[in-house]
Amino acid sequence: MSDVLTTTWTDLNDPNRYHRDKQARTEYYFRFIHGWKLIRCGACNGSGYYDNNGSPPCGNCDGTGKERVSPAEHQRQMELEKKWKERDKEIYGEQNPYEE
Repeated sequence: MSDVLTTTWTDLNDPNRYHRDKQARTEYYFRFIHGWKLIRCGACNGSGYYDNNGSPPCGNCDGTGKERVSPAEHQRQMELEKKWKERDKEIYGEQNPYEE
């Protein structure tokens, strides 16, 4: 038998393997997936390409048009956006030309 099969077989018989692997999966999930937001890429504006003239896929988002942002960074961006909207409302009033 090869060393790979022997090593794998030994690991499969470890009674704590399931709990150890589950703990690792849980830590990974809460560190990199839970609460993270997908927002429109700032470099390509969500299109996945820098421009429409045959350019390569966006290097910032790998051509997906979305980038993953941590919960803290997302909260900071939402607060800044709220401040910008309040400032624009003070400047332009209800007739804001930049409102979507």
